[in-house]
Amino acid sequence: MKFVVHVSTLIERNGKILLVREKKPIAYGKYNLPGGHLELGEDILAGARREVCEEVGFDVELKGFIGVYEGASDNHYINFAFYAQATENVVAIPQEGEILSCHWLSIDEFNALDEHLFRNAKRIRLIVEGFAQGQVYPVDLFHRI
Repeated sequence: MKFVVHVSTLIERNGKILLVREKKPIAYGKYNLPGGHLELGEDILAGARREVCEEVGFDVELKGFIGVYEGASDNHYINFAFYAQATENVVAIPQEGEILSCHWLSIDEFNALDEHLFRNAKRIRLIVEGFAQGQVYPVDLFHRI
């Protein structure tokens, strides 16, 4: 078992959130938020921005912090979830090797998806629920030392 630090970003545009469908064999076709593992020595905010760009092909400015989510399965995971807004003209393009497709969904459309369609339904639903309830905190809570 390894200890893994993971970052996710909930990206919102015009009342819709961006979900990606995974291409990796372990979660093929499953919905997830853009994100991934933090690289050794990488700044957590930079890692969240990098993962968005690597998966959907555009840069974001992190506007908030939603929470920390912990769990264990094959590894022990700590997931830091962030919030970003996308501009009207941004186009989410699935990047080769990472993502099958990108989908902008309303909260109602998101809530209507069956649990088995998600990479980790409990974590993703908690993140979206926190966002929907306005539980978004300043990113300046993070300090690089």
